[in-house]
Amino acid sequence: MSEIKFNYCGFDSYKELGLITNDTQRSVTAEFKEQKTEIAGMVGDLYEGTSLGSKKIEIDVTLVSNTEEERVYTLRELSNLIRQTTDGDEYPLIFSDEPDVTWWVHPIEISDTARIAKNSSSVSFTMSFSCSEGVGYQTKEEIQLTTETTTYIPKGNTTTRPVLTLTTDSNLSKIGVANGDEYVYLGAGFDVENQDAPINLKPRILNDSCNSLAPWTKISTPTLTFNIENGKLATDADMASTPSAIKIGDKSGKPFFGTNPSGAGKGAWYGPVRQQMLSKECDDWQVTARFNMENKTPRAKNKMELYLLDKQGMRIGKIMVKDSDYSLENTIDLQIGYASESGRFKAVYNSDRDGQGKVTSKNNLKPKKISFKTIAKVTDKKKKIKKGDVISKAMTVEQSNSKNVFTDFYGNLILKKEGNKYTATVEKLDSKGLVSKKYSKTFTDSTNKFNNKLAGTALFLAKWDIKEDTSNPVVVYTPNYMSLCDVKVYDILGKENQIVAQPGDEIIIDCENNVVYRNGIRYLENVAIGSQFFSAEAKQENVVTVYPTPDAKNKWELHYVPRIN
Repeated sequence: MSEIKFNYCGFDSYKELGLITNDTQRSVTAEFKEQKTEIAGMVGDLYEGTSLGSKKIEIDVTLVSNTEEERVYTLRELSNLIRQTTDGDEYPLIFSDEPDVTWWVHPIEISDTARIAKNSSSVSFTMSFSCSEGVGYQTKEEIQLTTETTTYIPKGNTTTRPVLTLTTDSNLSKIGVANGDEYVYLGAGFDVENQDAPINLKPRILNDSCNSLAPWTKISTPTLTFNIENGKLATDADMASTPSAIKIGDKSGKPFFGTNPSGAGKGAWYGPVRQQMLSKECDDWQVTARFNMENKTPRAKNKMELYLLDKQGMRIGKIMVKDSDYSLENTIDLQIGYASESGRFKAVYNSDRDGQGKVTSKNNLKPKKISFKTIAKVTDKKKKIKKGDVISKAMTVEQSNSKNVFTDFYGNLILKKEGNKYTATVEKLDSKGLVSKKYSKTFTDSTNKFNNKLAGTALFLAKWDIKEDTSNPVVVYTPNYMSLCDVKVYDILGKENQIVAQPGDEIIIDCENNVVYRNGIRYLENVAIGSQFFSAEAKQENVVTVYPTPDAKNKWELHYVPRIN
């Protein structure tokens, strides 16, 4: 076995320190620190995980000296080196058996010396070091980013932390990097004269948890000011509130959408409308609504719509979840515009058009028969039926239990306007309230056709009559359960963009040390609240997205240091 040598703080162990390495002890892992809590009356402890601390490295060495004077002198020089590296920083330690790994350490102990023989000037002792981070470093890796989103696989065998550098030749009002879940964002949001005092450039002006109808005005025919898409107002129906949502009201213990104003079975959506105006108009805005649509019966047809209104109460947009077929599939639509007629609206996001409305579970139901009564139109002597008699009949009706991504939808529907750019986002939530699926689309209104201020919202809960509703007697079925769980409206401010980087600036977003630099100087004034420096996992795909997009005027580089346990 060849002799192991080491280099500490740039000094070769044998050539410059005169040390022969007898043995090394490098901990297999960093120090384990079990986290547990003792709870009175409980059998055992509550285990809360294990944290990893520092890593201890011990080097057993022999100082070879021919004379006592040489021994004293060399030990004095070694002592001086060790003392200089106890200043709070850590210094590089490299072993010859793993020359590509650097351990950043600080000394924690030097044992007493012991002569290797009675009359020898050579002595043995043990040098102990601690690596605070518990991992070794390999050579820095650099990646030039050429697209908005880059996928990379870090080297090493444990978690590392990237450093992103932007060199710009532009005036930038915002800069951002993200790994999908976490982000660091620099942008407007701080007072120009006193940059350490944040200004809220996106104040929330409506925060309705939808547990009361008090803020929502019931709309009657004379007070209806906007166009309902293919629908009618049923004034004899109303909504009801629960501790967590607004839903359709009941009549005789069952959901009641009112009387179809067009006549039973006539083609139209109908139901009640309630409206809530805002405290102010918003030039730029964001509406976030949490919808719940539980598909109870394959044949039921229902929809829920949140209309966006201007100060005159006219429609300027719409957010919708709709089940309009004899199945369990839902369509989601987020629109801007004034009416659902060609040229008068724009669907920023539509789940059918944008490919997210695909069937995930196919139909295996057969058509069903329903019985109903009707009036005989002619006399049938064989059946002893006279014209005008009430007779019973049966018919087969279509049904399907096919499902799509948005069946039993529960989630956030978000429509945002910033200047002439509109963004629609769908966030499907799981039972824990966490985003399980997310879809987003943008539309730029280049002709400024839909540049409207937001001043209010209106909720429409509706049904469409099916054969069961027009039968005599009516065939009872369960409509889809619809509820509005939450509505938030934000007023997006900050028309005068604050410049966070100018031509020639270098911005470093250092996730290694949790700091941002501009031209080598710490620059945290414009880091948005909520920003979180992120890590990257070795040996697996990691994603990083940057803004501005890399181009001739904005050069991005990512580097990281591979780590070894």
